[in-house]
Amino acid sequence: MSRAVITEAGYGDYFTSPVKSFPANGCGLFEPPGWGADSEGAGPSGHLTSSSRPDVGPEHLSSRGRHLITTTGHGARAPSSSARFTAPVLPELCVATGARLRISTSWRDRDRTSLLSSDNVGPMPIEIPAAEGTAEALVARPSTTTGPVPGVILYMDAFGLRPRIQEMAQRIADWGYVVLAPNVFYRDGSIAELAPAVDMSTQEGREAAGKAAFPRVGRLTPDKALADINAWVSALAGLDGVAPGPIGTTGYCMGARLAVRSATSRPDVVAACGGFHGGGLATDEPDSPHVKLGNARARFVFGHADHDRSMAPDAVARLGEALQTAGLEATNEIYAGAPHGYTMADTSVFNPEATERHFQELRALLDATLKG
Repeated sequence: MSRAVITEAGYGDYFTSPVKSFPANGCGLFEPPGWGADSEGAGPSGHLTSSSRPDVGPEHLSSRGRHLITTTGHGARAPSSSARFTAPVLPELCVATGARLRISTSWRDRDRTSLLSSDNVGPMPIEIPAAEGTAEALVARPSTTTGPVPGVILYMDAFGLRPRIQEMAQRIADWGYVVLAPNVFYRDGSIAELAPAVDMSTQEGREAAGKAAFPRVGRLTPDKALADINAWVSALAGLDGVAPGPIGTTGYCMGARLAVRSATSRPDVVAACGGFHGGGLATDEPDSPHVKLGNARARFVFGHADHDRSMAPDAVARLGEALQTAGLEATNEIYAGAPHGYTMADTSVFNPEATERHFQELRALLDATLKG
């Protein structure tokens, strides 16, 4: 019998008998047959392209390299794609292919057992004492750079700290930064509990996910967000490998508002602020993020979505005027043809060209302000 290697106790203990269940809210590492410590590439490789089907076959995994797997109550998911596998399938794949699957029953165990950290396979979870409880967060570190490096806070979009955000955090980290991505919705639930339950690569799926996610955005009022910002900044500063000195922030959708509020409430440390397909950055409300730009000292880069009802051209102009009045160095541009949410590869609005432009402009911002 081919061996299915699974353990719920900790990483590294290989079982040779097949199992019948895969834990909800767990995580693991899928290693194809023949994988060893000297195999090419330390981290997850390739993108799984199969959809949310219970009939995924061994061919979808066996030849595609090592993959980090996370699970929710809806099955196991590979962070680098929308592929999802129901509970019985992964163990069966391991039996069929001779692959190995090492799992743990919670996100926290990933951090404590540190199997994955030594292999640089992706962001690792931590817990942060926040204003109203304990918040989970993901920490991404450079895959190759050693020594203290600048820190960056990444504020997610409305759909939470799902695999796509992990990918983005790791890409930024590999530029030579330690990236902290907090679960800003910790008051509403854990990372796993708030994970989208549908395939967002269709318009219908994205809209369905929005019905669950968007009310959380409304509940995260400016007062609550500001109360948490000090916790995120302190947590980043306290991480191993983070160099003392200025930090950067970047945010997506509603996360762009949080990035700006971080820059205006903590001008003593935030030297770079990126905001991409942000909404509500310059409204008529007295607590609109742009109102406090006079407090900021950061350099700003904004890449707005085109035809975005949450950030219309008049709002973009209002934001530009506020930046100019504050005497801040900034770019404030609409990405022609890019829809709201354009960086999110797991959704129906993904725009590869705009996404790459955003990464280029964000990297230039961070390198100039934090490494210059």
